[in-house]
Amino acid sequence: MDAMKVVGTRLLDETSAGTRVYPLYLPQNVTYPCISYFQISASQTHAMGMDLNLWRVRIQVDVWGETYAATQVLADEVRARLSRWKGTIDGVTVIDTLFDDEEMVPDPDMMTYRVLQEYTMLAGTA
Repeated sequence: MDAMKVVGTRLLDETSAGTRVYPLYLPQNVTYPCISYFQISASQTHAMGMDLNLWRVRIQVDVWGETYAATQVLADEVRARLSRWKGTIDGVTVIDTLFDDEEMVPDPDMMTYRVLQEYTMLAGTA
C-alpha cells in the first residue's frame, strides 16, 4: 500500500509550499514554507477467512515555516487538501481520509515553526 504517493500528489504545487513537498526528510538548506510527510503505520483489514484489499494507513504531515502566521496558513491549506478526501491516484483508491490530530511545535534553536498533523487513510489498490 503506497499511501505516500497519494499524499505527495495531493500536496505538490497545491499549497503555498509549491514544490517544496518532501517525503520523509527536509533537504539541507531548505526554503520555507515547506512540507514533509511520512507513513507512521499501515494495517491490513481482515474478514472471516479472507484478507480484504483494504488498509488503514496512518500518515504524519509536518508543515514548516519561518513565521507563526505562514505556518498556520500552510497547515490550513494542507488540511483542506487532505481531510475527508476520497479518490484514486496511481492505482490507490482512497475511501476516506480522516484528520486525526494537530500540534504546533516551535523550534527556538532553528527559529522555525512546525505544525504536526496526523491523518488516517482508508484505502486499497486496484
